[in-house]
Amino acid sequence: MILKGKWRKVFISMTVAVCVIGLAGLGWFLWSDYQGISINALMNRTAEKDTAKVTKTSVVEKENLRVLALGDSLTRGTGDPSGKGYVGYLVDRLKENSHHEVSLSNIAVNGEKSDQLLLRLKEKKVRKQVESADIIVMTIGGNDLLNGGQSLTNLNFTEIQTDKAKYVKNLTEILSELRSINEDANIFYVGLYNPFSEMDYELLTSSVIRNWNAASAEVCADFPKTTFVPTLDLFPPQVNDYLAADKFHPNAEGYQLMAERLVPLVMQ
Repeated sequence: MILKGKWRKVFISMTVAVCVIGLAGLGWFLWSDYQGISINALMNRTAEKDTAKVTKTSVVEKENLRVLALGDSLTRGTGDPSGKGYVGYLVDRLKENSHHEVSLSNIAVNGEKSDQLLLRLKEKKVRKQVESADIIVMTIGGNDLLNGGQSLTNLNFTEIQTDKAKYVKNLTEILSELRSINEDANIFYVGLYNPFSEMDYELLTSSVIRNWNAASAEVCADFPKTTFVPTLDLFPPQVNDYLAADKFHPNAEGYQLMAERLVPLVMQ
């Protein structure tokens, strides 16, 4: 009986230790969400830099508007039966409002990660398209974080932090490369949403994604004429109504919400 009592104490101690470690990880992410600059403040900071350094030309003044879409499956439009995605709906609205010719080159790649996009920016044909663009829209980083959803269904805070550090470095280099090729284009980086918000661990997944978005927004704020476009708040609690059959990518309605967020930012 004494031996059993000792083992019971050991088991209880180990259980408490595991719970403390888990709560510490959760606490760190929740605490980090409220540190630093808010998303709105970061967007305002970007706008202030633009006003101070560059006189922006409204897209409605352009006779021929060239839109370049870069990044992953979200920019490719995966999940939308029409294939348009947020980029296609954005271009439709630009055509309606600019009364001028609008051309689109969508070279996004399903599954692309930030290091892969960085490598593609070295290709001559890609650089040529960047050079001629008036507007650049992009999504990147989702595959760095999500790995098909595995990272958020099997949370490992240490791995997520390591992945985020690599991604931030890559995103900084991506924007530096874009700016070295084209100083004038307006760049719009579309942030991550949470496709898992109807699941039991929504608090954790939203916290991780919010933290990732904040890091992306800070990088964007360091570059002129570069705007972080938040999407985490776009989808209502019933997120599945706006997701495709894979319960990961947006459906047509979800992409339209993203385009509606982008349109006034691009048109200003």
